[in-house]
Amino acid sequence: MRQTSVKFCNNFLEYIINFSERGFVNNFYGIKLKEKDEIDLKKFVFLIQLKTRGYSLSQISKIFGEPKRRIENWLFNKNLPPIIRLMETAIKLQIPKTGTKLLSINSTRGGVFSGPWITVPEKIKKYEDVDYVFKQLPIFRTAYKIANMFDLKNLVDFRCFLFAYFLGILVGDASKMLDKRRLNTTRRIGLSLTKRYPSNEKLGDFTCLCINSLGLRMKRIKDGQKGKLNIYPFYRWASQSSMFFEWIFNVCLGLKDTQLTTYNPIKAKWLSKTPRNFKIWFLQGLADSDGFVDLNAQQVGIITQPNTKLIKSLFEDLEIKSKKRIFDKRLEGLMISLQDAYKLPIFNAFVKSYRFQLLEKLVNAKRIQDHWPKWLSDKVNSYLKDGLSGTTVAKKILNEFNIAIRTKQIYRRGKRMMLNGS
Repeated sequence: MRQTSVKFCNNFLEYIINFSERGFVNNFYGIKLKEKDEIDLKKFVFLIQLKTRGYSLSQISKIFGEPKRRIENWLFNKNLPPIIRLMETAIKLQIPKTGTKLLSINSTRGGVFSGPWITVPEKIKKYEDVDYVFKQLPIFRTAYKIANMFDLKNLVDFRCFLFAYFLGILVGDASKMLDKRRLNTTRRIGLSLTKRYPSNEKLGDFTCLCINSLGLRMKRIKDGQKGKLNIYPFYRWASQSSMFFEWIFNVCLGLKDTQLTTYNPIKAKWLSKTPRNFKIWFLQGLADSDGFVDLNAQQVGIITQPNTKLIKSLFEDLEIKSKKRIFDKRLEGLMISLQDAYKLPIFNAFVKSYRFQLLEKLVNAKRIQDHWPKWLSDKVNSYLKDGLSGTTVAKKILNEFNIAIRTKQIYRRGKRMMLNGS
């Protein structure tokens, strides 16, 4: 124990001589020292200096005004303050190259970093910057089991696309909750999806796969119950808290901790420099979160506010025409044709969400150009008399007879029936 301590003392002194008393902190991503950390660091430096000059534990205890036991614990590598544990790590790890920082995937609430340690860039300029990061990450054990559920082979090769999909989910439905800790800020990811559509369970599980493939934990938790704000009960998933999520939020998406994806546009021009499939998987994550199929316009849309300009540029990169559309409360979205949406595809083929299934049926459905046959008119009329909405009627006709009709046609028919009293 004493030999280890002496070695650490020597390494410690050499390190602070070369990098200054607190210079090592700059090697780590997102570390913010508080006043107590500064004090602990200064005390420890002074402690090591006194020890190397030959002062006894009793003498050091008197000088510090601290119990001898605490001095002994500090000196012989027991119960060290978090900031000194961090310096231990700095001494052991290789100094990161310029423009990059060290980041621990896991940490305790008390501020102890437990690794694994990876190197992350301070800015993302091109695809290779993120590729470099997720290639360092281990794969969490449950990822393979979930991948088998989706019949997804070669998980290692797919990680780049799963990362892209996860970014889309982050911009869309996922909640991104901050955790303030001793030396740093971490973030956890949550996902809540309505049980109105059973396929949402697969969407949540697939999101878990994305996160597990990056070496982080996320799992299904207790379902939420319907209430005043939720007409339907809902599925729920929650991740661990990690600085890696904070790095994604700040660096990959270019957002400050005080900003929200709902109101603040992401700063991610680097997405335009990524491979075609990476862009597609990002758009799929966004579409599986905030996309929809318009049964009247016979188009597919994504709610893109406040990122309309960026998403439109990605569609242009993929040679897909999109048109901006304004919804209630000035909410912006982009619309693309059914054919382009299906060919891309805009909804993920592994998840096969209810949106994916609806798009597939619409693309392959029959279309009646002239007047409806009498049997179809009678069927639609009967549904309207039963009080069904135009959207529900259009879906029933599609599912039962493989015929695509516009909701506008149904609404007009409903109005005529009301005027005629039928």
